[in-house]
Amino acid sequence: MRSLRETMKKIICLYALFTVSAWAETPTVASLRLWQAQQERVSTLAWPIRLAALSRCLEKQYDYGLIAVSLDRTTKPEIKEVWQAAFKIDAELSTVISVLPNSPATQAGVQIGDVIVAVNGVRGQSDLMQAYRQSFNTITANSSLHVRVRRDEGVEVELTLDGVRTCALGTAVGEGEEVNARAIGQRVVVDSGLERLLKEDDQLAFVIAHEIAHVLLGHTDPAREKDINNKPIRIEMEKSADALGVELMYDAGYPPEAAGLAHAQIGRATHGFFSRLFGWYGPYLPTEQRVNFLNAEAQKVRQQPRLIATQDNDHWQ
Repeated sequence: MRSLRETMKKIICLYALFTVSAWAETPTVASLRLWQAQQERVSTLAWPIRLAALSRCLEKQYDYGLIAVSLDRTTKPEIKEVWQAAFKIDAELSTVISVLPNSPATQAGVQIGDVIVAVNGVRGQSDLMQAYRQSFNTITANSSLHVRVRRDEGVEVELTLDGVRTCALGTAVGEGEEVNARAIGQRVVVDSGLERLLKEDDQLAFVIAHEIAHVLLGHTDPAREKDINNKPIRIEMEKSADALGVELMYDAGYPPEAAGLAHAQIGRATHGFFSRLFGWYGPYLPTEQRVNFLNAEAQKVRQQPRLIATQDNDHWQ
C-alpha cells in the first residue's frame, strides 16, 4: 500500500492527470488541502527555474501547468468521500485541483474545479489518461492540448493549452518533517518540514534551484553514487550546485541574495550547539562558510547579464 505522500509525488512530476487508488490510510480533508497548498507553492516556485534552465538541460518536455485528480474504481468509498469533500472531485472523470500562475493552463482559462471530459478529442477516463500522457511526453511541432471541460450546471467549454517547453524535471513535497530537500533522478523533493520553515518564497526558490542544479550537473546519475559518499568530492559537488543554483534563481527572476538568507535559516534549524562546537556538518561546508560562499556567488551573478529563457528552437537541443 502506498502512503499519501509517496503517491502524490507522481502528480507533481507530471503536472498532469493522476488517479487515486490504493492508500495506506484514509486522509483527512485538512491534510489533503495542506498537501495541495504545499505542492502548488513548490510547483509554482519551480516553474520559472525550470524555464530558466531550458538551455542547460538535456531532457525537455512540454508542460501545461495544471494538476488534476481522478478517483479510480478501486478507491475505497471512505477515501472517495474525503477527496470529494476536499476538492469536489467528480465521481468518474478527472477534476482540476491546481492551476499554476503564468502557465498555459492559466492563459487558456482553465479553472480549479473544471472536470476534464476529453483531451485531444478522446473521451473516457482510461483513454483520457493515455491521450494526455502521449501529448505531454511527445515532442512534436504541435504542442497544443485541446481540452473539453465541464463546469457548473453541466456546461462544457473547449480550451486550447499551448505547451511550454521546460526541463523535464518533477517537483514534489515529501512527507518528511525533516528540514531537508533532495534530488532523485529527474525529480526534486522538498520535505514538508523545510517547506514550512522557509516562509519567504525567494528563499525556498533557492532550495529548489540548488536541487535542480544537482540534476543538471549530473550528480543524480547512479554512476556518481561513490562520489556522493566521498566527503571531499561531495563538498565540491554541493559547492557547484550552490553556484549554479544561485545563477538559476537569478535567471528565473529571484533575488540571489535570498540564497544566503535561506541557508542561514536552515543552519540555525539543523545545527545545534554541539554540531557547531565539534564541526559536525557532514558533507557540507560549515554554515557561516557556506553563507559567505553563497553571498559571494550572489554578488558575482549580479555583475553578469541575466540569461532570459526563450522558447526559440536554438534553445531546444
